[in-house]
Amino acid sequence: MDVKYSNRHKILETLQRKFAEKGYNPDFMIFDIRLPFDKLGEGSKLSDEELLKELDYLLKQEEIIRIEEKFSEYYIITQLGTIAFHDKKYLTLGENEFLAREKLKYDLKNAKRIFRTYWWTFGIAIISFLVSLALLILRLFGK
Repeated sequence: MDVKYSNRHKILETLQRKFAEKGYNPDFMIFDIRLPFDKLGEGSKLSDEELLKELDYLLKQEEIIRIEEKFSEYYIITQLGTIAFHDKKYLTLGENEFLAREKLKYDLKNAKRIFRTYWWTFGIAIISFLVSLALLILRLFGK
């Protein structure tokens, strides 16, 4: 599985854990469930580069939101993000992509085998035809 899918799932898992701690309380405030960039990196065990790359994607998918406050960035999981986490959306996508690549690899191997078998069969048929033609010519014109 490609690393990007597991990284996305780790980010959603970290944000979902934070939401589960405080978010089910009806009196919660938005700052109770937000995570700063550095805490998000620690919780998901990702480097800053990996985190930035995947955060951009998750923001475009509207599965998380970014709040900028006092020169800091905070991240919060959205309802779409919660659904994606519980459905294991990114783990499933990663697994499907991996299986598609494996299937393609086996399909190419089988195509090579079929192609090789075809040419061997064609070659043997041509040789058999030439031998039969030679024997026929010898019978007709030979003594």
